[in-house]
Amino acid sequence: MGKLFESKPSYQRGLVGEEVVEKFLTSHGCTVRRPKDKAPSGSSLVDFVLNAPTKNSLWKGKELVEVKVKTTMDYSYGRFPVYVFPVSQVENYRRYAAEKNLCLNIFIVDSDREQIFWRDLNQLEMPLRIEEKTFPADVEQTNGLHRYYHVNQFVPVARPNFADLERLWTIKLSAADKKTFRPLKNSTAEISDEDLIAASRDAALKILDVRLPDDLPSTDEKLSAFVNALRPKIKHCPTYFFREIYHVVGNLDLAEPMPAFVKKFYALLDEIKSARLAASYEPPYIFRPETPVKKFSELHAPNDTTIEIFAPTHDATRSFAQMFQLAEAVGCDTQGLIHSNFGNAIKAAARFYTLTFGTTDKKISAVAVKDVAKILREYFFYREEDVDKCTAAKNFLAWWNRAAAYFLE
Repeated sequence: MGKLFESKPSYQRGLVGEEVVEKFLTSHGCTVRRPKDKAPSGSSLVDFVLNAPTKNSLWKGKELVEVKVKTTMDYSYGRFPVYVFPVSQVENYRRYAAEKNLCLNIFIVDSDREQIFWRDLNQLEMPLRIEEKTFPADVEQTNGLHRYYHVNQFVPVARPNFADLERLWTIKLSAADKKTFRPLKNSTAEISDEDLIAASRDAALKILDVRLPDDLPSTDEKLSAFVNALRPKIKHCPTYFFREIYHVVGNLDLAEPMPAFVKKFYALLDEIKSARLAASYEPPYIFRPETPVKKFSELHAPNDTTIEIFAPTHDATRSFAQMFQLAEAVGCDTQGLIHSNFGNAIKAAARFYTLTFGTTDKKISAVAVKDVAKILREYFFYREEDVDKCTAAKNFLAWWNRAAAYFLE
C-alpha cells in the first residue's frame, strides 16, 4: 500500500479502530488474525478472522470481522442517526462471507458516541421500522447508491480505552476539523465553552482535588509521581464515572494543552478500568447442590419481570434466584450473559449454581439469594460503564432489599 495513502487521516483512524476492536475481542476470549487472502497491495476485503469460544459468547467459533471508524449522519432532517455504507461495498461483504461460508460481523468505532457498536451483516439486513421509515434504506447520492443503517440496528458492546479515544480525536480528517469540548453529566446543549471550562475546573478540583493545569509539576519525574498520587481518588469513583473524568480532563486540555499529563493520566484511568473489567472467559465454576430443588415463591420486579425463588426440598433455609430472570429484572441483556458485565459480577462476587428438579432432567442456572446484593454492588460500582444501567441496578437493589427480606432472614 502506498505511503501517500497510508499517511491519510482516514487510513490512520482506521488503524486505530482496528486496534480498538482487536483489543476488545481478545479481552473477550477470542483469538484474532489477519485474513490470508490479501491483495498484492496488502489490503483485504475484511480486517480479521476471529475464533471465539463456542459457548456463552456473542460469536461462535470462526467468523469474519470488518471494522469501520464512523460517526452517525443525520438523515431526514436530523430525525434519524445513521451509519452510511456504499451498497457496492455491502454486496462485496455478502459475496465474500458466502464464499467463505462464514458469518461476517461489522464493528463500528464511533469516537463521537465513544462506543464500539457491533452487529453481524445478516442481522443488519433485517428490516427495522422506526416511525415511518424502514431501515436499512438505500439512498442515491451524487457518488452512487448508499445504504443507511440506523444506529439502533447495532448493539453497543463496549467503550474504547480513553487513550485510544484521544488518539482518534487528535487525527483530523481535514484542516477545517475542529476539536470540540465534551459534555459533562449536568451540562446542557446550550452551555457556553467558557462555562463548560469553568465547570470542568470545578469538577477536577472536586473529584481529583487538583487545579488543572496550575498544580502540574514542571519535570517529567515529578509528573509521574503526581499522576500516581491520583490513583486512590480514582479508585473511590465508580467505573461509570470514569467517562465524566475523561471529559473533564479533555476539556481542560483543549483549553490549555497539557499533553504530558493527559498521556499519563489516561493511561492510569485505563489501567484501573481494565483491572476492574477483567474477567476469565474460561467456563465459569458451577456448583451443584447435593439435593434437588423446588420452586416455593416468586417476586415481581418493578419492570414486571418474574423472579422465581427455589430451595432444596429438604433445606428451605438455602434459597436461590433464577439467574436469567434476575438479569432481566435488573435491565441486562441476557445474550451471552455468563461473560457479560453482569455475569462477570457474579464470578467476582459469588458463584453460579446449577439446580436440578427431583428425578427430572430440568436444570436451571441460579445464584444464591444471599449473594444478590453483593453481585449488584459489584456490578454497578466496578463492572458497568453505562450510567443509566448503573442507576437501574441501584434502584433494583433498593427494591430487592425490601422485597427479598423474608428470604434473607
